[in-house]
Amino acid sequence: MKQFLLALASVFLLCGASPADLPEPLKPYMNEGIFDPGDFEWMRGAFPEASEEEKADYLAISNWREECSGEEKERVRGELAKRGFPNVELKLVPITTEYCDQFAVELRNDLFDSFDEFSTSLASTRPIYDAFLAATDLATRLAKMPERDLAADLHQRTIAEQVVRNAFSWARITDLQPRIPLLTDQQRPIF
Repeated sequence: MKQFLLALASVFLLCGASPADLPEPLKPYMNEGIFDPGDFEWMRGAFPEASEEEKADYLAISNWREECSGEEKERVRGELAKRGFPNVELKLVPITTEYCDQFAVELRNDLFDSFDEFSTSLASTRPIYDAFLAATDLATRLAKMPERDLAADLHQRTIAEQVVRNAFSWARITDLQPRIPLLTDQQRPIF
């Protein structure tokens, strides 16, 4: 088992190539190879009032995302086979590339009756999220000290990661301090 886990870890370190066949509906949201979801207009097809064209665009995006991750899963399976682990299932392992993963934005549409309702929640959530990210960035910058060693740097990265991780837990806490805004059921998944 230990050998398998080491093989799996080494395979994950090999970055998969980014697919060139990005669907047309996503191209306007790409900036130098990085996805910027922007106003999330590309998700309009996931809502009931979407036009047939918008639904088709969203379906194309969803199918492409699955294909993109599927290609990476097959690459990992092939690499594991080369290392002596053929026929590995990998059903419960979320394998994708960083490139494919940036498009993995899914919301529970049962929380929103329309895209406009989603957009309103997005607009009210964005300032809370932006303020949190700014505070996290500031804390990270203030904690950095000149001439730090690698261990201190790794420790700092862990602290910053935990701050972000705990913020997502904070969004679920109902007994909040007065200075922390209470997020609605619709704002939590957006946050």
